[in-house]
Amino acid sequence: MKRILLILGLILTISFAQAAPTSSEADVVIQTRFDKGWSHIFLNHVRTVLMQNGLPDPYRSTIQKPLVFDLGPRLVGLSQEGRDWYRLLLEFLKIDMLKSDFKLVIEQFNYGLENLDAEITPSTQSGHMLWNMKHNVHGLELGAQKISLEVSLHSTNGRPIVFAIELLGAELEIDGLSLPVEALWKSVLGDEMMGLKLEKVDLREALKKIHAQPDSVKLNFRDLIVPEVEIRIGNRSIKIDPVKLRNWIMREKDSMKKFILDIIVLKNLDVFEDPAGDDDLEFNFPKAFFEETELLAGAMSVDGLIATQSHARARLKGVLCLPSEASDVKTCLETAPVNPRANRSNRNYSASMTQIFRALEDNKANIVVSIGEPFINQALTAAVKAGLLAQAFSDGEISLADGGVMMTIDKEGDVFHGYIHLTNKISGVRRTMTGRSSITFPVQLGLRLKLEQKNDIPHLAIEVVEASAPQNLLLKGAPEVGMASNIATVPRFRSKVIKEVQDSVKKFQGTTLIELPMPFLKSTFFERTKFKSDGLGRANALFKVEEKHWLKYTSQHEN
Repeated sequence: MKRILLILGLILTISFAQAAPTSSEADVVIQTRFDKGWSHIFLNHVRTVLMQNGLPDPYRSTIQKPLVFDLGPRLVGLSQEGRDWYRLLLEFLKIDMLKSDFKLVIEQFNYGLENLDAEITPSTQSGHMLWNMKHNVHGLELGAQKISLEVSLHSTNGRPIVFAIELLGAELEIDGLSLPVEALWKSVLGDEMMGLKLEKVDLREALKKIHAQPDSVKLNFRDLIVPEVEIRIGNRSIKIDPVKLRNWIMREKDSMKKFILDIIVLKNLDVFEDPAGDDDLEFNFPKAFFEETELLAGAMSVDGLIATQSHARARLKGVLCLPSEASDVKTCLETAPVNPRANRSNRNYSASMTQIFRALEDNKANIVVSIGEPFINQALTAAVKAGLLAQAFSDGEISLADGGVMMTIDKEGDVFHGYIHLTNKISGVRRTMTGRSSITFPVQLGLRLKLEQKNDIPHLAIEVVEASAPQNLLLKGAPEVGMASNIATVPRFRSKVIKEVQDSVKKFQGTTLIELPMPFLKSTFFERTKFKSDGLGRANALFKVEEKHWLKYTSQHEN
């Protein structure tokens, strides 16, 4: 499950699901723009994370079904070199072309794409997301477990005489060519699962270029198997000398290479539009995840996605809840504490999304992660219910009053300011002394939202950088935001109550109020950052990723 969550985090950060977004504000938005440089970095990162977690490299594959090219007796349309080699083979075997059929069979065909760049174009189509990828590959590997050149001779009794020349462990060694390859990915969002599928890898253009420059290609094979056959044609008996045939093939290996390329490119190229056929490489994982600590838990689920131009935007729904009330995503969403205060209505979600779009277009970031003001206020609501403020108060139970939480993201910067409306129930001697069973008052807070590393795991943290309760605020409240205070009505020891509240509030400052582990983000781009206000109601993190190396492989990545 840990591996699945890690890959889920990777896919959620970049490769999104396809449902059309609703008009409501998303709790979390993740958006990226694919230019050529970023496409290359992104694809390298995806492949690396997959392989590091024991999953196959999507750009290395072995096709289990044999590729069969049935050519019949006439080989028309081939190159001069290909025709010459086949003519000489038949002359060597003393076989009449018109009385034979020819078949080329490639078993366990395999390919590997090394040292490649990428250009990704996302699109939404027919209820799913398509990822069209164009690559320039500087290290294409092509091979097969066996290539058989199969000859079938017609006979008078109706039963053909069949024999084959077999190249074992065959590979094409390609030197100095940059080859075009296209790939098509598809992501699908189901009710519970999210799938990423490699629909096809199109090798046709690469093979055309190889065919056009055969001198840059060398045919290698581990072993050569030639038949020992005696053929009776009428009253004649033709015996094939395997040693002579083997020596002849080795001398004419370069011409045989061109013949094989002719068969693949000039007569059967469409086979390599999608050599894997219906055997797509698929990665499936939950579309929602649940993480918990001793005091708080978090649930996140994919809500939808849209692609436009070269941009892809994911919408996620998220809440914090109490582990004692929830054990999975469903129960966390159902039992998540609700902020008593309604969401601020004058946020500008549309303008926030436009600002994200421009930041990506202006190359200020490769990825933007945006968290909405309501999500932060709900998280603080859960923190109060979980008792994370109670330790600062020496007596009584702390809960949210009717004014709830009102942190606003309406000024640029990385500190978000606002109020929390609290009720402190008083008991025992303190209740007798003050003459009150509870006091209600607002507190001013300044918070910073960030991702940070702890024990090599990314954590989403809400840190209190400012905390205050001025006397005037405690006595008069903040009526302009609907947060009353009744401390002014405390009949006895009012000054002492004010000081105790102020001393308690000071304990908040410098503390991390919420620290939620997010192991599914390990090894992704999102391991450490600060969020800054866009002034429109959302906190944004801009990720500019610099990575210029080619992705290299070692034997542990090979199938």
